[in-house]
Amino acid sequence: MSSFEKTVTEHPAAPRISIALATFNGIRFLREQLQSLSGQTWLPCELVVADDGSSDGTQAELERFVKVAPFPVRVLPAQSRQGSTRAFERAIYTCGGDVIALCDQDDRWHLEKLQRFANALEAEPAAGWVFSDGHVMDLAGQDPAGCAIRHDAWMISLVEAVAPSVAIKQPLMSYRVHSGQEIGLREAGMNGRMRNGLKRAFTAKRTGPAADLHRRLAAIELLRTRLSEHLDSVRARASLCQLDKLRTHLHARASIARARLPGRIARASAEWRLGHYQRYSSGIYSAAADVLRR
Repeated sequence: MSSFEKTVTEHPAAPRISIALATFNGIRFLREQLQSLSGQTWLPCELVVADDGSSDGTQAELERFVKVAPFPVRVLPAQSRQGSTRAFERAIYTCGGDVIALCDQDDRWHLEKLQRFANALEAEPAAGWVFSDGHVMDLAGQDPAGCAIRHDAWMISLVEAVAPSVAIKQPLMSYRVHSGQEIGLREAGMNGRMRNGLKRAFTAKRTGPAADLHRRLAAIELLRTRLSEHLDSVRARASLCQLDKLRTHLHARASIARARLPGRIARASAEWRLGHYQRYSSGIYSAAADVLRR
């Protein structure tokens, strides 16, 4: 699929909000999410979609949406399957708005979400990011557990290092829980998350240090460089301290992956007792994956 765009008149009010969306074989829920975007009471200045090589009709659905969307839409084709993280990176780097809103293909935004975010940013010009609560929903769009979540915690923590935040207590999106998700909650409730984490650990590739460890370490080094430019900020200095602790944990995980089984068990147990897996990784899943990897 080639890149394609639609140009319409942008929303006249500031700030200009770009939406970054990553897609991969999301036809089952994608139309519902796209409808929630086109129905926003505050329209974005653009939607940038990075597809990751879909083969299920997702690309055709995106082409259909380009023709009817009330805002500019740009779809970036995939050169190869790289995963959702890289897809989001491509979308984010292409966005041209003042603010970027991340969007998952299988969720559903409440129609006033961007309006509330824009109002919050206008009221707090120094804010670096805005977040809201979100409802969890099942395959049918119903609430399976009556709980709420906060999304994109890792990226939020990075932005918070150099800028204050605005919290909106009301849920402004519905987060869909299902087994096909690449990231995020796959089952509601502690037991469901535990089952899913252990399943992922047992089926993970066992071919040496995980590639995501190296990606996270590279991201940390980049962020440390940026934060070093803001050492006059108490917020930046505190974040730099936390980053150093995270970096130490990730280096420990990389060394665990290189060890023989007895060493992996001993080192992972030590990291677990220190609480590092719970604080800096994905808890039991990350610990089990490090031990089982061979």
